[in-house]
Amino acid sequence: MLLDCGIYCASWLDDFLPAGEAQVTAFAGVANDQGIDMYASATLEVAGLSATLECAFDRAKPRQAVLVGTRGRVVIEELHRCQRATVYADGCEPRVIDAPYEVDDFYGEALHFTKLVAAGAEESDVMPLQATVRCVRIVDAVKARFSLGRDALRALEVQEGALRWHGEFTSSDALELGNAVARLSREYDRGVTVRVVREPDGLAMFEWAADDKAPRNQEFAQGKRRASLACGHSSLWADVAHEVDGSFQDLVDRSTPDKFGTPEFACPVDGAFPIRDERGALLATLCVSGLHEGLDHELAVRALAEAEGKECGWDVPVYAWLAR
Repeated sequence: MLLDCGIYCASWLDDFLPAGEAQVTAFAGVANDQGIDMYASATLEVAGLSATLECAFDRAKPRQAVLVGTRGRVVIEELHRCQRATVYADGCEPRVIDAPYEVDDFYGEALHFTKLVAAGAEESDVMPLQATVRCVRIVDAVKARFSLGRDALRALEVQEGALRWHGEFTSSDALELGNAVARLSREYDRGVTVRVVREPDGLAMFEWAADDKAPRNQEFAQGKRRASLACGHSSLWADVAHEVDGSFQDLVDRSTPDKFGTPEFACPVDGAFPIRDERGALLATLCVSGLHEGLDHELAVRALAEAEGKECGWDVPVYAWLAR
């Protein structure tokens, strides 16, 4: 996403910000289950001036470039293929500036390039090589905030510690917890499959699936449980650990389509959460499957926190929370 629509935004920032290294001072982002960036909103600062870069694949947002000054603002519509800008000066009527393309939006680029080739030029005076480098650095600065480190692993470990179960974990507890997941799942845009499995004997104490789910979702839930058991933490922890240092490659190797539906299948992505007692002994595993972008993990944590009468503290998407 950043390398597609985001580079246009970076080019606008490069045109209007002063020279200097862009520093990301605030960030929110969403990546999907495959780690592909789907949404980013970043506040950057360069030489004392601030700007916001926002782009998305997963939601509709205004496609604008907005330049704010001391006496008004300029709004440029359709920033990827802009042909119109509106000047809003304080105390004045809005003024529209039309700049239609000659032929189409690629004609000017092609004409400029052919003129450069004909002249034997090695570089464009409109978009020199250094402008490209600066744009890439802006995108890299934002993309780096999606990268997770050991702090993210520690945050997940602290979360697991905060959600230790008090006392025995009974069938009544499993019923209450599973029902909490089912009820809270109505707040999301699709249904889920939920399993509560007693450990270490593997007894399914609770199982439920929304109407829009299929048997494959149950298999994914079981694969997430295997990943959680293998790493000793949540399945999201295994996913992050693999990103950080390449560990648990064996789990990744077991997530391939040829392993699906077999006892070997493991799924090191978010959704399985270990339920441990206060001494750390594993009592059960809560497995959720059906959502995206870390929301299976979020739903599991919300349900556990509710069942234990605790606050889970979610205020941003999971991957943005981990990157803070």
